[in-house]
Amino acid sequence: MNFVAHAVPLRCLYLPRHLGTATDSESKDITPPSDRGNGESVLVVDDEPTVRLLIPDVLVASGYIPLESPDGSTALKLLQSNMRIDLLVTDVGPPNGMNGRHLADAARVSRPDLKVVFITRYAENAVVGSGRLAPGMHVLTKPIEMEVLSAEVRGLIPRPPAAD
Repeated sequence: MNFVAHAVPLRCLYLPRHLGTATDSESKDITPPSDRGNGESVLVVDDEPTVRLLIPDVLVASGYIPLESPDGSTALKLLQSNMRIDLLVTDVGPPNGMNGRHLADAARVSRPDLKVVFITRYAENAVVGSGRLAPGMHVLTKPIEMEVLSAEVRGLIPRPPAAD
């Protein structure tokens, strides 16, 4: 028998490793109850299915409602609809079409106050280029610590005033 090896590009997701012992089987919230979201919706755009599974889990644990899209053109249709979207989290360089920066710029035509978090494997200047990011746009570099992502989301989505 002859076997043919095919070169398959590897995609990696780096997760932190816990070096301690497990103390209980209950899952813990990433954010304290006072810092949790109030059901705001966050659109996650990434071509990697693992990322589209992991980030929404973090968002749900932080009190947000995640929406997912594998590419910019599908995400843009959601962003041009009347659907409530409080924050866009997008990969900078998804394949097959528009990149994350073009998506954000197109989305801000109809949603000028939309907050955006760009996720990239590259330096921040891959997103910014020679210019600057507009207000309400931030960059996180992979690998991303989930606590950092959660804190970034909390910082960009304004909390409603506390009821007296």
